[in-house]
Amino acid sequence: MGLCAKFTTDIKVMECEVNKKIVYLWSPYGEETVVKIILKELDNEGTIIEVNEKGLKENDDALISKLLEQKEGWVYVLTCLKAYLELGVKLRGALVF
Repeated sequence: MGLCAKFTTDIKVMECEVNKKIVYLWSPYGEETVVKIILKELDNEGTIIEVNEKGLKENDDALISKLLEQKEGWVYVLTCLKAYLELGVKLRGALVF
């Protein structure tokens, strides 16, 4: 996949708490994983974003490759989200939840 690849997929939102949490189900590799994004405000000075994804199979021979692709994808998505939230710049059209 990599940072320059186009990637689109459907997600199923399981839980959403405005300004606090988004939990969704998706299938990036044909296997369902659950993503939980938690937003923690720091005294009006910033926000910590915690991303947790569960469901990839530990005995998969391609696990390391998938984890590296996921890491690159999350860095990209979170960078785009930061640009949108802080500057109003849309780096990805479908990124905004």
